[in-house]
Amino acid sequence: MMLDDPFFVSSSPLIVKWEITRGCNLKCKHCYARAGRFAPSELKTEEIKKVVDRLAEIETLSLQFTGGEPFLRKDFMTILKYAATYNFSITILTNATLITKALANKLSSLNIRSVQVSLDGAVASTHDRIRGVPGAFNLAVRGIKNLIEANIKVSIATTFSKINFNEADQIYELARRLGASSFLFGFVYPVGRGKDNFKNLCLSWKEMRKIQKLLVNKTKEYKNFPVYIDEAIGTLEKDKWRPPVCKAGRIMIAITAEGSMVLCPMLPHLTFGNVLKDDILAVWKDSPMLEYIRDLKNVKGRCARCRFLLKCGGGCKAMSYYKTNDLMGSDPFCPIYRR
Repeated sequence: MMLDDPFFVSSSPLIVKWEITRGCNLKCKHCYARAGRFAPSELKTEEIKKVVDRLAEIETLSLQFTGGEPFLRKDFMTILKYAATYNFSITILTNATLITKALANKLSSLNIRSVQVSLDGAVASTHDRIRGVPGAFNLAVRGIKNLIEANIKVSIATTFSKINFNEADQIYELARRLGASSFLFGFVYPVGRGKDNFKNLCLSWKEMRKIQKLLVNKTKEYKNFPVYIDEAIGTLEKDKWRPPVCKAGRIMIAITAEGSMVLCPMLPHLTFGNVLKDDILAVWKDSPMLEYIRDLKNVKGRCARCRFLLKCGGGCKAMSYYKTNDLMGSDPFCPIYRR
């Protein structure tokens, strides 16, 4: 597939992951954005609309709104309605605690591709421990049910850690019983509060493999309930785990709450432009940082010597950076290297 070709660079960013706010009503132990309070200079409604206009002009295909918690923004429905007037594939990432029946019904009238809901435990005690607020589990389950009753496609995403990896089977089954359309497997990044708690949360390779094998077997058992994997971990193809092909800077960029352009949400401090000051397409074509990561000659370490380099491009840039302080260093979670 062209999008998984590490040599392919689209003529404009096809996917934009947009941190629409840093405000959040939860206190997740692994939160890469260290979300909680609203950022002091978050983009205003009209500024966001202008950026949406420009993304439509340069033929961006997918808009993924995240946070923080997007629904804490009082103007988020206004933003969604405006974005939905274009032909974007729109996804919302939410903790679902604020999704009432009335809100779900409003969302159902918009052109929303799917809503991704975070669920980090099969029981309330586990989920609430990770999410930092009592009652978060029950509210999330209520939100999921409201969305599904409103005929909105829901994907349930779990960030696996040492706290919840033993519940992987039960979380998967809960997601299926609730009526979700797919399941997403993610893990903890050493950034934000995830960095503060990384040693206590990060899975060992053995623990990660245990979950991977479980999910591979689940996809064989339930072929109509697909499993998707965090881009940093890899892809699941024909019941086998494949190395990750990083989309950052090739087909995807991220926008922070303040409007900074970054490679991905996991690298919020490595900025290469601002949507209020710079033209997105010009930055996409001329940024030295993007040029650097697109050239596989810059890959370092064991990845530079690996015979699979031309297939994966060196793996996840965020994990490479946090391990080696270089975006083109060796990916510490590469499944081929681990095997």
